[in-house]
Amino acid sequence: MSVQSFIVKAWQNSSKWLYILMPLSFAFYVLFTVRKVVLQSIYQGISNKVPVIVIGNLNIGGSGKTPSVIAIVNALKIKGFTPGVVSRGYGGTSKSYPLIVQDDSKYAECGDEPLLIYKTCNCPVVVSPSRRQAIEKLLINFECDVIISDDGLQHYFMHRDIEIAVFNTDANFGNHMLFPSGPLREPIQRLKTIDYFISYGNLDSKIASRFENIPCCNVKHEIIGLRNISTGKFVLVDDWSLSKEIHLIAGIAYPEKVLRTLLSYGFSGDILSLDDHQPVTQEHIVLKDDLPIFITEKDAVKLNGDISQNVWSVKTCVKLSDEFTKDLERKITKLQCK
Repeated sequence: MSVQSFIVKAWQNSSKWLYILMPLSFAFYVLFTVRKVVLQSIYQGISNKVPVIVIGNLNIGGSGKTPSVIAIVNALKIKGFTPGVVSRGYGGTSKSYPLIVQDDSKYAECGDEPLLIYKTCNCPVVVSPSRRQAIEKLLINFECDVIISDDGLQHYFMHRDIEIAVFNTDANFGNHMLFPSGPLREPIQRLKTIDYFISYGNLDSKIASRFENIPCCNVKHEIIGLRNISTGKFVLVDDWSLSKEIHLIAGIAYPEKVLRTLLSYGFSGDILSLDDHQPVTQEHIVLKDDLPIFITEKDAVKLNGDISQNVWSVKTCVKLSDEFTKDLERKITKLQCK
């Protein structure tokens, strides 16, 4: 078990030894709160030319932010908007920022999630540790009428007009404690100030009752089909005729949720769990049998070279409710009219 997996498991299981870290959590809270107040007083209120939507979470680690970004971008495009995306580009090591993601961009430069968003949504994506600079770059180079920030709920250098918090039952809120004693970047009370929830699974009833006035869109991952990494062949999930016994390899925060989704479609098999953002390599996909190997789309953008023809990426989608998209459309349109 990696250090990352060990700590996440401790947060989820409310391990007693975490209380040793409480003084560090208190110091983190004080420093973060002071920083937040200062940055909000400087930057919040200095609006951009177009509305900015932040999609983030309270947890450290994944909760479904990127699939939610993709779903919202696609929904807004259908509504006639021209969205652009900004991202931190975690894991990217570009020599200069802001960086415009392009067709020939490498994940090692821009990060796996921005590259996935760009390839999936066909919309402009700009990466920078400073999302405020990324927004400026985006507006200079592209005609966008709404900007979506992949993560950044705690990035208070950036003005935001709409905040959407993503919740995932796999991540949940752990032991409800602040980092490093727990997985939270901010206290749960922060959720009182957001505009929407996107929930993968049901919120805990006690948590839900505290934030029942905030609109919530319940979603789930749906499998569309499988794409062969080597040949590019795409097969709808209902037309899959190969073995339904598979190997899953996933370098995401909570790979078990992918396996559960596959099980619900009649697949079975085992899982090789890698750390979030860890690349899937040739060594990982060399197995003892010839069963199909499934990987996530996020992992697929990191593969290159000659890949075995039994490796398939799982194409999924997240469907937002009509009520959610219509309300979001109204709010964006109202902001554009100001």
